[in-house]
Amino acid sequence: MRKIYFTILIFSFILISCKEKYDFWNINKFKIEKSALSDNEEVKLLYTSNGPDENQARKYYYHLIVISQKTGDTINVLTASQNGFNEDSINEVFNFYDDKNIITIITHNKVDINSLSGKNVSETESIQLKKINKVARDKDYDYLADNNYATVIGSIGKTSDN
Repeated sequence: MRKIYFTILIFSFILISCKEKYDFWNINKFKIEKSALSDNEEVKLLYTSNGPDENQARKYYYHLIVISQKTGDTINVLTASQNGFNEDSINEVFNFYDDKNIITIITHNKVDINSLSGKNVSETESIQLKKINKVARDKDYDYLADNNYATVIGSIGKTSDN
């Protein structure tokens, strides 16, 4: 009987330690407020959820938490492209690109830049953002990520001397 109890205990420990680090939230969990950040507004990155893979098919959003350098507000940013963010990116200042910005449109939809004629930006105006309903969740950081901050969909990157 003792062997069975010990075996069950070891098996339970193995199952618990094998759980996935990443899970997903439905996008409805987030309070979308398009006006929470302006296009090209400077933001400081506080957190990135990363994800279980490179998200090549753009099946989910990465969850970022930023602070507006203009208002001081803390905002969630949902973005389809991870852009190589890591621990060194935390506290760096970036620009926010809203859902109408060419940078967001191209990265969100994985548009092949070579497929555009290159004559003008208006070619992207007819491209709609791919509908995504899942947001990557790193369960180890729920204490940060599970919040009630305003949320925007877009991307962040560097285009100025920030």
